Formats: sequence, structure tokens, C-alpha cells
Amino acid sequence: MERDIVSRIPADEVAAVDQHEKGTLFSCIDGGHSWLGGTMVTLVPGVNAEDVVRAIEAGFAGDRFDIRTRQDIDGDYEVQLVAQTDDRENYIIARYKADDTISISSASPCFTLPDGVYPGGEF
Repeated sequence: MERDIVSRIPADEVAAVDQHEKGTLFSCIDGGHSWLGGTMVTLVPGVNAEDVVRAIEAGFAGDRFDIRTRQDIDGDYEVQLVAQTDDRENYIIARYKADDTISISSASPCFTLPDGVYPGGEF
């Protein structure tokens, strides 16, 4: 899904994409675990990160997600896509510290680990 989000950014506005190979497992409220991961998108100089975030938001209007927006702690515009199902899948898209970088944070639906698998460390 992170790649789908990135694909909605015009290719001529993207300088680089770094999708993290590993993530972390977090416990879900009702049991099970959720995989948290992320992708960083470096934009071509001169491309406005907030404009890109807002365009991504517009592209998901009417999709399978509820859209929530807010100003983050740095005052940057942030979009959260929350699945319209009970599985808690969600994505947060925002400018990341540098003006030319967008962060896409993801949380998978909750799932049950196989017996004997320890949830600590990276996955």
C-alpha cells in the first residue's frame, strides 16, 4: 500500500524513494499484533511537500479509507488514511522535517503470530 501511495505522486516530482525493509510489531488492543513500517519520499527541489500531501489526500477521496487531517506538532499538514473496516489498517502521510521529504508511516491490520514467534525485534 505504501507503494500505491507513492505511485500517486507524479514521477517527475520524485527524486528518490526509500521503503524501509524492516518494521516493528506492536500489540493490538484486542490481541494480536500490527506491523508498523515506513517509506520516505524525497521530492525534486522546488516541489512543495504540503501540495503533494494534499494531492494524495484528494486522490483517496471516496476510496476505502476514512480521511483524517490535522496540523502536526511542527505545524505541518498531515493526512491519515484509516481503513473503513475493523482491522485498523492505517497510513499517515506528512512532510518530514526537511522541506523536500514526505514520510509515509503504515500500520497493518492486526494479525495473530504463529506459535513460538517472539514479537520483539525487527520484522
